[in-house]
Amino acid sequence: PDLVAHLLQVSMFNFDYNVRKLAAEVLGDLNIWQQDLCLKLIEIHQNSDDLFAIHGALLAMAALSAKVISNQFIEISLQADKIPPKSLGADLLLEGYLKLIAAQATSRAIISGQQLNIWLKTIAIGLKSRSDDLRQNAIDALRSISSISEFSELVDQFYLSCFTGIEKERDINYQKGLIGALSTCPVSFFSKNGSVVLKLLLKTAKTTLPINDIEKRCIAIESICKLSKIYKSELDFSLIKECLVSSLLCDYSIDARGDVGSKIRLASLKLAENVPKRPEIDDLILEQAFSRLDRLRKPAIAAFFPGESMEIEEFALKVIDLPQGPRKGVYRGLIFSCGGLDPDMTEKTGQIIKKFIEKWGSLEFEETAILSLEDDRLCIPSIQTISFIYSFISLQFIEDFCQKLITETIPKTSNIRKLLSAFKLLIQVNSSNGKYCDYLKDQGSNHKFPAVRQLIQTKI
Repeated sequence: PDLVAHLLQVSMFNFDYNVRKLAAEVLGDLNIWQQDLCLKLIEIHQNSDDLFAIHGALLAMAALSAKVISNQFIEISLQADKIPPKSLGADLLLEGYLKLIAAQATSRAIISGQQLNIWLKTIAIGLKSRSDDLRQNAIDALRSISSISEFSELVDQFYLSCFTGIEKERDINYQKGLIGALSTCPVSFFSKNGSVVLKLLLKTAKTTLPINDIEKRCIAIESICKLSKIYKSELDFSLIKECLVSSLLCDYSIDARGDVGSKIRLASLKLAENVPKRPEIDDLILEQAFSRLDRLRKPAIAAFFPGESMEIEEFALKVIDLPQGPRKGVYRGLIFSCGGLDPDMTEKTGQIIKKFIEKWGSLEFEETAILSLEDDRLCIPSIQTISFIYSFISLQFIEDFCQKLITETIPKTSNIRKLLSAFKLLIQVNSSNGKYCDYLKDQGSNHKFPAVRQLIQTKI
């Protein structure tokens, strides 16, 4: 009793969100509590003028709902639409009501169609929120409601409005909420509309413009991922595979924030775990698994060898012993890492490339390295990788690679970083065979960039 009294009189009124949340959880977890606890929470909600206390009481009612089905709790959950939308603390109260709605729906409380309509209106308000957390609370409440089969027609109408609203709405936050809502589709709705839902989500996931919609695309991928776990037999996985291979797992979109496409690739790796494998998908997963980005490499390793977590060297030892399979993705990832700015990663991945060439031969590596010169993302890493493993590969390939630099890469670019990398490699090769001496002297005198001329004059 003393603990309950303290939670109700002190913790529930605390200005700290986490204290109120923990207090509510304790009240819900207690096996023994005062019989009038529900009445005290209702009294705090109705009579208190303290915003934090009302919020804490709503959280506690939600926590208790697993054990207590209360008509009074249901009545309170119907009051959310009375909150002035821009009033002080509106978001806090809406969160409390959404959690209470989710809990009451899960507890199988008996409600009417009219009451369900009010719950759905409250959820719609939450889906429009600018807060990611509030939209997620609304989605969680909708997931609980979707299991109420006796009102399936009413629920299906709501999902249909979510579906049609995604392309009609101009509010980006509301679009995100509606896309997330589709991840909770009940069987009654999905059995009729599953194919069009999947196509719309895939269309949203791969629409790269405008670039600031990256979060919306991630939510669409996450929704597909959730649906793919629930409706394994009903989904057309061929469409998902095609989308993964054509755009999602190879999205390298860049804006002022950097490699924003990495968010798409990360979300896609989780989706790829639910999709039947095929070589093209494995190839792209392996590219991320050998990438220099930790946040991508580790999930990619787990996607390729489900449930396993390992460092890049251990992963390489497992991959090297696999039977014939996709290898160009391996080399793209390794080239990207070996040609980066991290000396430790350059050393690790350079040694891995050498081991793979010893085991598999050099043909696929050489083809990948040559093709990488035509890829803006991989061109500089490819040049720097060749420089790092120069003594390990054949002279004929080195000459072919350098010839491509001279005839195609250097004449077509004004990227000073690319030019400096290319000329450093040519100088390195020339120091051992003298083959490019005349070309380098000419460029050292006549190249349009002073930095290139100075580099050549210093080294030759």
